[in-house]
Amino acid sequence: MQHGVQFIQANERKADFDNIYDCVDPRPYFTTLRRLDYQIPQNAKPQFQEIFDDFRRIRGRDALRVLDVGCSYGINAGLLKYDLELADLYGHYCSPSEAGLTPSELRRNDRRFFAANHSPDDLEILGIDAAANAVDYAKGVGLLDAGVVSDLEESSLDDSAIAELAGFNIIISTGCVGYVTEATFERLLAVCDASQPPWVVSFVLRMFPYGGIAQVLARHGLATVRYKDRTFIQRRFADRAEQSEVIAQLESRGIAADGLEDEGWLHAELFVSMPAEELQVARPGFPDRAL
Repeated sequence: MQHGVQFIQANERKADFDNIYDCVDPRPYFTTLRRLDYQIPQNAKPQFQEIFDDFRRIRGRDALRVLDVGCSYGINAGLLKYDLELADLYGHYCSPSEAGLTPSELRRNDRRFFAANHSPDDLEILGIDAAANAVDYAKGVGLLDAGVVSDLEESSLDDSAIAELAGFNIIISTGCVGYVTEATFERLLAVCDASQPPWVVSFVLRMFPYGGIAQVLARHGLATVRYKDRTFIQRRFADRAEQSEVIAQLESRGIAADGLEDEGWLHAELFVSMPAEELQVARPGFPDRAL
């Protein structure tokens, strides 16, 4: 698959963090990424909230089931379900008091920690990720309302996974595009009600093309728009080598890094997909967009 090859090549330009994505608890993830000012979940939060409100208005419903693709340890769920900011999660998982706990002790603490914060009754966050430990942790401490371990690049959802994730209204992602391609989105949309397709909201690093995914979404009745002239910081580059490699990847696609990646930060764009007739009545912010 052409786009899959492009994603593999682009990923080779990025720093490798595979060792933190599937640990028994999130402490290595947060301590590593805090040093790089990882912030895309925080930057995405207000955008998600506005789009959720728009979905409720347009579809005439209150309760939402949101599927986080590449959910990891449930970071997006922590920010969207609870009265928390990313700084709160960094402070929690990177604190000296948490460092000496066993994974089991940390789980017990986390269940109390999240239970003590407000969780809205009208929002459920579901997750899917290939990292079994991460999904298990997020479910175990109450971040995810349901979670499935699956690699949709390789195979379709089985019956039990379909049942667990049934009825999701919106698909979100904050960095998984590049690790996943149109194959993942095709397999997710294949199990949805075609008469009420979910919206798709993706934050995508500028080095990764989104056209192949948009084509798949279009075949399922979804029109895709990109927020025009606006980007969202993901994190600092791990080092100058990563910065140089990413900028070279951008230049190979005719994308200028001036004022963005050349200043030391990875930047993502925001793509939103929904039926064309719903797009016409979407929130006022959408006129600032490009197809």
